[in-house]
Parts: sequence; C-alpha cells; structure tokens
Amino acid sequence: MKDSQAMRRDWNERAEENAYYWVESSRTNWDKEEYYRKGEEDVQRYVFPFFETKGISKEQLRQFHVLDIGCGTGRLCRALAPHVGSVTGVDIAEEMIARAKEDNADLVNCTFLQVSGVDLAPIDAESVDFCFSFIVFQHIPSKRIIRSYFQEMLRVLKPGGYAKIQVRGAPGKAPGRVVWFRGLDHFYIALILWKRWLPFPWIRRYDTVLGACFTAQELEGMLKHMGFDAIETTRETQRYLWVRIRKPQR
Repeated sequence: MKDSQAMRRDWNERAEENAYYWVESSRTNWDKEEYYRKGEEDVQRYVFPFFETKGISKEQLRQFHVLDIGCGTGRLCRALAPHVGSVTGVDIAEEMIARAKEDNADLVNCTFLQVSGVDLAPIDAESVDFCFSFIVFQHIPSKRIIRSYFQEMLRVLKPGGYAKIQVRGAPGKAPGRVVWFRGLDHFYIALILWKRWLPFPWIRRYDTVLGACFTAQELEGMLKHMGFDAIETTRETQRYLWVRIRKPQR
C-alpha cells in the first residue's frame, strides 16, 4: 500500500535523523533522561486519570496488558511498565523499534514489534486490556488506515477493554481560521477566513506529518458503527481530539 510505504520510509528517515525530536517535538535536542521523564509526565496526565474515572484499581492494573500504538522509541511504554503487567509497543518504522529495544533493554515486561502500518497482525485477538496512542494518528495520511486501526483494536481488545486514542481534529496548516471542513480519505476541503474576514476554500492533501482529520461527530459515528460503546470525545486543543471507547462485554 502506497500510504504505508510512505509512512515507513519517512519515519525510518526521521528516526535516523533525530528519533527523540520526531517522537516529541517540543524540543530539538533532548537529554535522554529528560526525554523519558517527559513520557512519565504524559502518562500521568493522559492515562492514569482515565483509569481512575473507570474505577480501575492499581491492583487491577498490575494484571493489565497494554498496547501502545505508534510507540516510537518506547517513551510511553517505559513510563507504563512499572505499573502494569505487560506492555507491547508497535510501530511501522524498524529504526524506531530498534531504538526502543536498545533504550528499554532493562525492562522485562516490555515487548516491541514492527507492524505493517495498516493493522495489528502480530497481536493476538482479545489479548489486550487497554490500547493507547498519543501523537501518532494525526500523522497518518489516510482515513482508511485509521479506520483499519480502530477495527483492529476491536479485534485485539478483551471484551470490556478500553482504548484512548488521540487524532487530528482540525485541518493542518490552514492559512487562516477554519470555519468549516470536511476530511476525505486522502485530503481535506475547508472554508477559511483569511485576515479574519475574507472567506475562501482551501484544499490540502494529507501527508505523514499533517495527517487525516476528523470532526467529533464523524469519529463518534464511525466507532459506533464498528461496534464500540461508551464513546466519548473531547477536544484538548483546536487541533486534536481525544476519543475514549470500550469494546462491549459479551
């Protein structure tokens, strides 16, 4: 598939160039300890409050198998490892996976696997308690691939298992204020206000940095149709949406 080939090529190149920056781009030159400490902060901010709202105890977490989709160098896997039973990190780029294995060789409950970029084929069905993905799906240049990943989450999650996933919730690099947009499979169409008052249409193709975008309504409808329940979306910023979903109990 052309899109997955582009993702693999681009992210391998980025991993070779500056892996830490391309995983967490708030800083160009990361100190390794600070980089992984930032991962701990992100997990404390985005993951553990979610577990608390669902009534998942620390004792229950110690039995959890967690899947980190788009794990990069294993930054979040490392932060989660002391708190859960096991963590599997998957990524399309073999260079990222190699770096993850090197950086986290001391962790006995972490596994890192390369995936195709369109599915989670190495992960067994109904083997995962919680799927998480942060700063990843907004780089995927195809809605079809994103739909495939959500369908795969439905396969690998245990009945009653949860996922919390961040996606792009607005067009990337629009040259003005977006008042309306429609994200199609490989590009978006938007109505832009330039200089705050002049409306004009804008079309841009997705790429492996500025990926596919969704409205909350569209995302919720897609996931409900797939068979997820307990679907909640929140907009952390104008650009990004978080979605929390559950695989129904039998």
